[in-house]
Amino acid sequence: MTPAGKRAASALLVATAGGVLWWSLAHPSAPVSTQASQAPARHASASRQDDSRDPDAIARRRMSDDWGRLLEWLRAVPPPSPEEIRIRLVQLRKDWSGIDPLVRAEMIARLLDSGEDLPTGLEFRVGVHGLLAEWSTLRVFLLDVLATADPEAAAATASKLLDTSPSADEYAIALRSLTRPGSEVSPDELQSRFGTLLAKPEWQSSRGFAEALDLARYLGTPETARQLAAWNGNPSLKALAL
Repeated sequence: MTPAGKRAASALLVATAGGVLWWSLAHPSAPVSTQASQAPARHASASRQDDSRDPDAIARRRMSDDWGRLLEWLRAVPPPSPEEIRIRLVQLRKDWSGIDPLVRAEMIARLLDSGEDLPTGLEFRVGVHGLLAEWSTLRVFLLDVLATADPEAAAATASKLLDTSPSADEYAIALRSLTRPGSEVSPDELQSRFGTLLAKPEWQSSRGFAEALDLARYLGTPETARQLAAWNGNPSLKALAL
């Protein structure tokens, strides 16, 4: 081969090698591409495995699933009876009691924030230790369970709900959360909340309203007595509260 031919062949070889290098960088070969794509997949899989072993994550999924199944069950046609609902809610409260209190409180706050609620056909009925034995709505049930999980979180949630709640039963259970140890709510706030309660004549037929009047005895202040004396509500309830 002539010197000129050798130089031309060398130039072609260099150009070809350069083209191969550039192509390999722009379009990795199949094995490299497979490894690159598998790395994030392995990482995601490992994350899912770690999440599946995390007790708190498992508990959150469990509570979320329980709530979803409960809503679906209550919307069934024909619907379950009030007694069936009571039994299921009692069991659910028992099941959730084994979950870490902070996780339980966090999840209940999320469920309350979702705004989902359904009537149960049950009364608002107080049981032992001040907890409810029956819950008129699912939100009342959640607030009742929240109070046993984290009193501080229950009080914070209750304070928000009391500003907007349209339900006497919900208002009553929220008020109870403000009186439990650990809530750190001032007597002045409780006094104000009690005044708001008395200013709701449409709530007077509710069992929750009647129970909430016990706040007057809890406070035991002259101002509370004056509020009740000036209240033009149900005379029987008024006599019981004074």
